Amino acid sequence: MVRIHTKSIALIMLIIFVACSITKKNTSSSRILTTEVAKTYYVAPYKVNCTGVSEQSCLLVKHNIDAKWNFFYDNIDGFSHQAGYTYILKVKESPMDNPPADASNIRYELMEIKDQRKVRQDLISIYDIWGIVALNGQSTRPSKVFQSIEINTQKLKIMGEAGCNSYSAQLKAEDGSNKFSISQLTITNKQCDFSKIEEEFLEALQRTETFYRFNNTLLLLANNQILIEARRMD
Repeated sequence: MVRIHTKSIALIMLIIFVACSITKKNTSSSRILTTEVAKTYYVAPYKVNCTGVSEQSCLLVKHNIDAKWNFFYDNIDGFSHQAGYTYILKVKESPMDNPPADASNIRYELMEIKDQRKVRQDLISIYDIWGIVALNGQSTRPSKVFQSIEINTQKLKIMGEAGCNSYSAQLKAEDGSNKFSISQLTITNKQCDFSKIEEEFLEALQRTETFYRFNNTLLLLANNQILIEARRMD
């Protein structure tokens, strides 16, 4: 009973944390721009699901290398994003006189790709405990099932909660890259009503090939497609 209670508390804390920490929509669409400006855009290597006028995929961008990533809901004319690569762009922002309804009043146009390189992240950056918020592009919050990943990069082990069962596995990773895979998965054998979502989570975990962390979010991917999205738990 204590364990179930602990999981319930952890799930409630995760839901509250996610609700409070979701990156807010960038304010570029509501800015009043009266003249053309050129800006530097840092672009993350993967697009993520976001909600603007409707559900869509967003670039993650920032204007300062030390700033936090923000959702970018618009298009940059002339720019084609290739997953797995980070970019530094020079972008021209121009005012639009009569933008379509619910669209940005700013036009974004690529001027120059100043840098493009394959993503690299140190493994130590994901040494933490993460609560799962989405599987295969679908939010896990409606299921009210607590799932987690605890990553120990020193011992090269991962463990956590798959739903009502606990699991552990060996971590295979290469520091200085974003490669990520697991082996020797073991799981407890309790019967519960969450077997389907447990299976989906563990299958996604075993398919993972790469990772990427931005802000307090961890993405686990295969073929540059996001399988698992998780939030850092305090």
